[in-house]
Amino acid sequence: LAPRSSDAEIEAMLRTGKRPDGSALWEMPSWMFARLSAADMRDLIAYLRTVPPAGVDHPRIVMGPGARAEIKAGTFFDETVAIAWFSRALPIDTGPATARGRYIASVTCAECHGHALDGGKGTLSTPDLRIVAAYDDAQFATLMNSGRAANGREMELMSVVARSRFSHFTVAERDAVRDYLRARAALLR
Repeated sequence: LAPRSSDAEIEAMLRTGKRPDGSALWEMPSWMFARLSAADMRDLIAYLRTVPPAGVDHPRIVMGPGARAEIKAGTFFDETVAIAWFSRALPIDTGPATARGRYIASVTCAECHGHALDGGKGTLSTPDLRIVAAYDDAQFATLMNSGRAANGREMELMSVVARSRFSHFTVAERDAVRDYLRARAALLR
């Protein structure tokens, strides 16, 4: 769909969780992208345009009995519902000095640690990010660049994500996230 879509259509899909025909997307983390700044959205779309299309077109999702039961129970929902729900669950505001770090954490860390950055309520076993307060500057840099915890151990998914994503943060972006997470931890004591 994306290679045949305009930049405006891609942005609308990412921000609304709907295809150009108005149907909802499923299992597309639009809730993570809905709050991107205009500049970051432009940069993301520009990056996507550099990735050659690959694979086959897949048919639309067909919900089996298990998925239909989860939808009815409210435990599985499309991206329009996710965007509406998660837009009310932003991380704690710690003030203008840490706003940049809050923004970055809300669009990068929330995927695993939950929108409030408290470990989430999903199936992933992730800690509340108050744990960052226990890391000194060098330990946090190591965590974000290599995924190794303060004691040097590998952190399963965090190690993979750190090496593939967080290691590309600038020092200023990494430090902004660290400062926000420390300020958040101080407010939650």
